[in-house]
Amino acid sequence: MLKIEQKVNPEVFYRAQAFHIAAKILHENHKKKLKYYGDPFIVNSALSIELYLKSMLSCLYFDDRKNTTHEKVFIYEKVFSKAEHGHSLKGLFKKIPSEFQTEIKTRCYNVSKPIKISEFFEKHAESFVNHRYSFEGKTRSYEANEFLIVMDVLNNFCNSILEQKQN
Repeated sequence: MLKIEQKVNPEVFYRAQAFHIAAKILHENHKKKLKYYGDPFIVNSALSIELYLKSMLSCLYFDDRKNTTHEKVFIYEKVFSKAEHGHSLKGLFKKIPSEFQTEIKTRCYNVSKPIKISEFFEKHAESFVNHRYSFEGKTRSYEANEFLIVMDVLNNFCNSILEQKQN
């Protein structure tokens, strides 16, 4: 099996963006009803953040190599991405490279409403899991704007890495 490590895995990154967009649509179109639509907003937001973090931790794999062609090119039956397991935002953040952590902390602090990212991840480490089944009573209070800011920061950071790679 061939493994390619990437600073940001585009496949995982684009899935993070999709959940980011879904969360923004819920927020923008249903602000007044967020007390009713809050759980879907948080689930989409937390999953987006989780996937942004996992995009910085995942690898691209090529498996089931078949015979080479006459040009000595390998043909693979499976191409897939594999990321860290788990939903803990705090745990995933701790696993990304330290220079990424530092840059993300700086970017979260340099927004109109600064966020201490370590405190955010501490408070919302299990938001995806807890809000999926909110009827079980494990939810916590949240501020929607914090989730929106963190998603935007992670999106912009990952996107900047992908753009560097293309240049």
